[in-house]
Amino acid sequence: MKKSFTVLLTIALTASIAIGCSKQEETGSSQPSGSLASNNLNQTGLPIVKEKVNLTATVVSSTNNWNTKKYFQDLEKATNVHVEFQSFGNNELEKFNLMFASRDFPDIILGGGGANNKQLDKQIQDAAAAGDIIPLNDLIDKYAPNWKAALAKNPYLKKVITAKDGNIYTLPIYRNDTTNSGIRDQWLINTKWLNELGLKMPTTTEEFYQVLKAFKENAGKGSIPKNVIPWYYLWNNFSGGNFDLFGSFGVLVYNGDYIAVKDGKVQFQAMNPAIKEPLKYLNRLYKEGLIPPESFTDDGNTFAAKYSSNPPVVGSFSTFHNPDMTEQIYDAMLPIKGPGVDKPLYRRQVNTVDRNLFEITKKNKNPEASMRWIDTIADPDWSIQGNYGMFGDFLEKQADGTIKSVPNKNAADLNTNIPNNTIALLLPQELMDKMTLSGQNAIRAKNVKKYEPYVAPLENFYPPVLFTSEQNDKKASISTDVLGYVNKTFSKWVVEGGIDQEWDAYVKKLKDMKVDEMIKVYQDALDDFNKQ
Repeated sequence: MKKSFTVLLTIALTASIAIGCSKQEETGSSQPSGSLASNNLNQTGLPIVKEKVNLTATVVSSTNNWNTKKYFQDLEKATNVHVEFQSFGNNELEKFNLMFASRDFPDIILGGGGANNKQLDKQIQDAAAAGDIIPLNDLIDKYAPNWKAALAKNPYLKKVITAKDGNIYTLPIYRNDTTNSGIRDQWLINTKWLNELGLKMPTTTEEFYQVLKAFKENAGKGSIPKNVIPWYYLWNNFSGGNFDLFGSFGVLVYNGDYIAVKDGKVQFQAMNPAIKEPLKYLNRLYKEGLIPPESFTDDGNTFAAKYSSNPPVVGSFSTFHNPDMTEQIYDAMLPIKGPGVDKPLYRRQVNTVDRNLFEITKKNKNPEASMRWIDTIADPDWSIQGNYGMFGDFLEKQADGTIKSVPNKNAADLNTNIPNNTIALLLPQELMDKMTLSGQNAIRAKNVKKYEPYVAPLENFYPPVLFTSEQNDKKASISTDVLGYVNKTFSKWVVEGGIDQEWDAYVKKLKDMKVDEMIKVYQDALDDFNKQ
């Protein structure tokens, strides 16, 4: 059934591109007909329009009902623009993707699943080539002073969102904030158990092994439960501890694509012989029951439920926020060093600019009002609320212009009322410098500073390049099989071992699967990006 759906989706998308290209040849990049009457649009200030305008939008989000979010209810009162949202859950990407295949678009497209949607760049580019998504350049110039100024001030920001044809079809979230765009995860360890057993915070992979072994051997003693999980992570998940463990052995792996950069050259770390040692280490831990088999099968909800259980059952795990506000049970462990490694390579995020969070479709009869609407969201007050919560609830403005987050607020309540990182926001450094964080964000900010000396240089991470449609097609056709084989083989080596005996055959198999052509696609796109 899934295969049939995929085939139909591909046929529909291909047909839509062919039809759309012919239409674009006729219409060029001009604005769609039927734009908002000029006598209803206020050029500056609020409200945006004299008479209410109704827009439709679609978004993929962990919180499904966007129509009840306080943020947008307040925004509508200020702008006189009503947006009716169709929101898909993170597990409903097929429904979102079908929208591109059927070309049944709303007026506005917002976040489309982020890192979970590997084909979003291609979807946006193909829709733009078909004329279904319009260029934003002129609209930004005339109706978006916040975005116009940000693009002029930040060449990197403009570089990331500009298509090969020189047009801007999408706006991003821009976060120049080390707490958000610094390290990925805090590597946490149960310091209460360490103290009970008279153990020190581990600093090397061997010390970490001995600590995990002690947790297991003392199951049922003191506060260590009988069902203790010494080290828990989700295999190849973006929050996966195995990626951070690779860095302990000097192999930088950012995510499941295994792509890194050294001296401007793309490296496929899944073929790096140095990755054998961390995989052997993981096999050692797995054989001794220090890593649960469920690490390969559990989902994010199960992962969160286990590491945040009360009383605790997990000895060590990695996550964005520390669930222990007291830091008396779980505290951040600095990256551990493997044998012969002077300094571990810890992951950072490359999400200072995340594109594809706002597009205007050809169907939109009010593109000017739509651009003024998203530019209103780019105002400092609206952007800070969009990411951190509403004033008077989660945020307090101080007399000196600084902004203080209110401690001890429920994060679940926060996400039900704001768009968070699924819409285009502007959060430059000068705005974030005004913020005083509290709660989990304050803990994270403190620990980010501890991790900074260990974070690998930014130039070693593959940047958010914009692949051409052809590059995307070729990359996808090869990488799906390549990464599937890598994941299957690495999992086998963790569970069963045998990496030294099977390594050469593994590399040959990757070569046969055209891995070199995949690497070349990455390299060509990187070279083009660096030339901009």
